[in-house]
Amino acid sequence: MRYLIDLDVTTNLAAGRDIEQLLPERYEMDQLVIRYVSIERNKPSSWRVRLCEVLDNGTPGFIDVYEFEPVDPDLPFGDEWMFDSH
Repeated sequence: MRYLIDLDVTTNLAAGRDIEQLLPERYEMDQLVIRYVSIERNKPSSWRVRLCEVLDNGTPGFIDVYEFEPVDPDLPFGDEWMFDSH
């Protein structure tokens, strides 16, 4: 895993590829929260941006953050926003 630089972001988005980036973790009630953002093409003219926060309930043999329990059960895929790509 590496952090994306501006060139990575613009190149991948221009090619229509989704991107994801880990963000600094935080704690909620002594529980480690893993955070990441994703930018996905929604339609040819719009993008979906998601902020995902999951509880770090992994083990050495189970590290799939996509399967971890969301911090907010009402937002299992994270909070999302839509933006036009004009």
